[in-house]
Amino acid sequence: MPDNWAAIAGKEDEPEASLDTPLMRDNSARYVLENLANMPIRIVQGLNDSNFPNQYQNLTVMWWRRESTTPGDKWWLVEAPPPYSPATAEFANGGDVHALLTSWSAVGPYYSEYNTSPYGGHGFMEPYGVTADFFQAHARNRQPDRVAYKSYDDPVCSSYWMTLRRYPGAGEEAALARAEVDRSAGMVGAHVRNVEELTLDLFWAGLSLQPGKTLSVRLDTNTDPSAIPVVDRLGRTDLVLVHAWASVPGMKVRLDGALLTPGVGYTLEGSRLRVPGITLAQARTLTLELPSQVQTNLLTNPGFEAVNPDGSVPGWSKVVLSGGSARMEDHAKMSHGGTRSLRVKDPAPAGAPYTCSWRSDQATGIQGGANYALTGFYRTRLFRKAAVRVTVYWYDASGTQVGASSLDLEAPSGYSTHDWVPFHLQARAPSGAARAAVGLETVGGPGTAGGGSVWFDDVALFRLP
Repeated sequence: MPDNWAAIAGKEDEPEASLDTPLMRDNSARYVLENLANMPIRIVQGLNDSNFPNQYQNLTVMWWRRESTTPGDKWWLVEAPPPYSPATAEFANGGDVHALLTSWSAVGPYYSEYNTSPYGGHGFMEPYGVTADFFQAHARNRQPDRVAYKSYDDPVCSSYWMTLRRYPGAGEEAALARAEVDRSAGMVGAHVRNVEELTLDLFWAGLSLQPGKTLSVRLDTNTDPSAIPVVDRLGRTDLVLVHAWASVPGMKVRLDGALLTPGVGYTLEGSRLRVPGITLAQARTLTLELPSQVQTNLLTNPGFEAVNPDGSVPGWSKVVLSGGSARMEDHAKMSHGGTRSLRVKDPAPAGAPYTCSWRSDQATGIQGGANYALTGFYRTRLFRKAAVRVTVYWYDASGTQVGASSLDLEAPSGYSTHDWVPFHLQARAPSGAARAAVGLETVGGPGTAGGGSVWFDDVALFRLP
């Protein structure tokens, strides 16, 4: 107990030390209410809650005081002296939080319901079934139009299709980003403060790259609304756009109308297009002018949206090698784009190394010696003791395998849980290749039964120019 309070108060024997802003920030949800975008919230709090007052009212502040300075003496919970107590309840206020979320509902959306009682205190005031019914009626949208996130200390954090890397020089200021997508207009609006790098997964946001169209990203520092104001100490950001960029050769990238030079003004890094150092003293607009023709995806049903009545997936089959076993299914509750994905769950061996995978039908028209790219997205949940890998298998005209090109996405580990991550494999088809198939794989060695789940979605195989 003394060590814990020493960390909070600053000095072990002076628990009455003034609470500073970082402590209040770390212990108050009001500092990060922005993160509740697209998350239904139900607030249940009695007006007589003495632990966390429901309204702006005076409350008694308690803290721990040691009986004496003798080491090992007891600590007691006592009322703090003036000016620390009484104090005004500013942070744990259910009614005020509800009011804020309701006022922000046009930019989230933010949605909350508020249930209070003049007789209730710190306990739960309603049958648990009422809460269960509330969440049963609010299905979470995996591809929202608007997202937001705010962080005071996490170096990298995400909200759906947006990821931000916090500027370490921001000090006690937060990193805050908001973004909204207009799919019909092919446009994203992004608003950042103290964000060193902003990543937007365009595929996940529902933006398809239509031939001959223009995609726009507008950037500024107007991150309103914010419960606690954020001072921008950076004034710039690196913008990263995630998509299957290798499929659109000839694309023109402009910043405020000025054409950017590839490798100088922007770079292509696999599935990531990066525009570094965009200053934000004023609003900026990045435009991507897409060519009239794009490379054809050679895979059938690459987003796994089509499913047969018997549950099989057109264009894909389950492959288990060397005595492995796994639960393999199309999954309607998890998706990157669209509404479905392919899942491999709990891969396990039967006394030998194993591969449990989804394998595509063989695509024809492959040309030996030509370069190809395999792109897509994967995510994991409590995945362990097995590797994640993608492979392009090359075949000749008779269907005999003549080679394979693989990319290890994750090595076996204790546990892996993360949201959608892009992958990009570039390979040259071997001489004599005329067909190709894609494997979305989990791999393990003898006696290394895996566990957990890995999902794959939005996979593309195309020839590079």
